[in-house]
Amino acid sequence: MTKIKFITSLLLCGLTSASFAQWECRSHLASNLKPLYENSKLNWAGELEASAGYLSNNYIGNSMAFLGADLTFNRFQFYAEGAYKYWYNHDLDLKETYTQSRIGLRELSANYFSNKFSLRLGLHQMQAGDYFLLNERALGASIKYDVGDSRFVLATGTVTKNFSRNGIFCSTAYIYDIVPARTPSAGSNIGDTNFATFSFQKTISHSNKKAKAKTTGEFEAFDEFSTFESDSKKAKFGFDSYGATVYSEFGPYYENPLVDLGLNTSLKLASVGTLKAEGLYQLTQDAKTWILYLQYEKQFETKSGNLTTLQASYLTKHDIDQSGSALPRFSNLFLGEVFRMDLFDLPLVNASFKHQFTERELSIKAQYTRQCKGQKMQEADLSIGKFYLKKHLRLTALTGLMTSDDLNEWSKLARLEMRVFF
Repeated sequence: MTKIKFITSLLLCGLTSASFAQWECRSHLASNLKPLYENSKLNWAGELEASAGYLSNNYIGNSMAFLGADLTFNRFQFYAEGAYKYWYNHDLDLKETYTQSRIGLRELSANYFSNKFSLRLGLHQMQAGDYFLLNERALGASIKYDVGDSRFVLATGTVTKNFSRNGIFCSTAYIYDIVPARTPSAGSNIGDTNFATFSFQKTISHSNKKAKAKTTGEFEAFDEFSTFESDSKKAKFGFDSYGATVYSEFGPYYENPLVDLGLNTSLKLASVGTLKAEGLYQLTQDAKTWILYLQYEKQFETKSGNLTTLQASYLTKHDIDQSGSALPRFSNLFLGEVFRMDLFDLPLVNASFKHQFTERELSIKAQYTRQCKGQKMQEADLSIGKFYLKKHLRLTALTGLMTSDDLNEWSKLARLEMRVFF
C-alpha cells in the first residue's frame, strides 16, 4: 500500500507546483489506483463523469469515461490512461443540436524515479519550474533533479490539438463555446508546435519546517480534505525561494521562435500571507515584451481542520514592440470556468475564495476574473462540491455570470456534475 501511495504522489505532483494554473481539477482517478489482485504489480482505476446544464440559451451536457493502469517494478513505472468523451449542445435560438464524441489518450509514459531524480518519457503532463509559464500535455521528456534545497527541471515536447489540454479532446471547451477562440491552437501534426524549458529553483531554509506543496494538474487527485500542514504561527518575513527559467517554443507554426527569460521569487509576509512574483522578458523578433505575474495567498485553518484559502493574482505585460503580445501557447491558466482566460488575454486580474469543511468533505469556491483591456471579459463563478460513499462519488454544482464586449448581455451558467470513482 505504501508503494501505491508513492506512485500516486508521483502522478499527482508531476514536476512542480501549479496551483496557479486552474481553479480546480475535479478528476480523482489517480488517488483511486489499486492492485488488480492481491500482491499484483499492476494497479488500475476508473472514473465516470456526467453533467447537464444551461449556458446562454443553450442546453449543455457531457459525459466521460476514464481508465488508468499503472505497472511498477522497483524504480521503473509504466502508466497509461485513456478516455472516451462525449458532449452535447442544443441551441434554443437556432433549434439545432451539436454533438461530438472522441476516444483518446491522456497519458502513455515510462518513468524512472528515485529520491532526488525522476525521468518521464512519452505522453504526459509537463510543467516548467516557474509559476505560470507551462502546464501542458505533451509527447516528450521531462527531468527533475533535487540537490539539497535546489531543484532543476528540464522538459521538452511536442503538442498537437489531438491531446493538448485545450484541444479537440478537451471535455468542456466545446460546451462552453460562447465566444470565438482567442488562444492560438496547437499544431495538427507531431513537430508543428514544440517547446523546451530549463529552470532552477532554490528554497531558502528556515528554522520552521516547510509545509508540503500542493499541486493541481490536469488529472490530479488532490485530496482536498487531508490535514493541512500550515506554516508555523511564528512565520517570519523574508524570502522563501527564488529561481530562473529559460523557455522556448518553435516549429512550422511559428514565424519566429519564441524565447522567454524569467526570474521568480516567493516572499513570506509573516502572518499576512505569501507573495509570489515572476518577470519574463519575451525577446521574440517583432514581439518583444515584458510579462509580470504577481500572486498573493493567505490560508487560515480552524482547530477542527477546516481550511480557508484567499488568493489574488495580477498578470500584465509591457510591450516593447508595437506588435508585442504574450505568445506562449501552453500556460493553460484557464481563469474562469467558461472563458478560460489565458496569457493571450493579458492584462488579467483574478481573485478567489475557497473553504473546505474537512469532516463534511464539502468545499465551496468562488472566483472572479477580469480582463482589463481588449474584449474586457469578466466572469464570476461559484461551485459547491461534496464527496459521498467514502469518496467514490462526488457531486459538484457550478454557476456563473460572464460578459464581454463581444456579448450583447450577461451570459448565465448553471451546471451539475457527477463523478464516480472506482
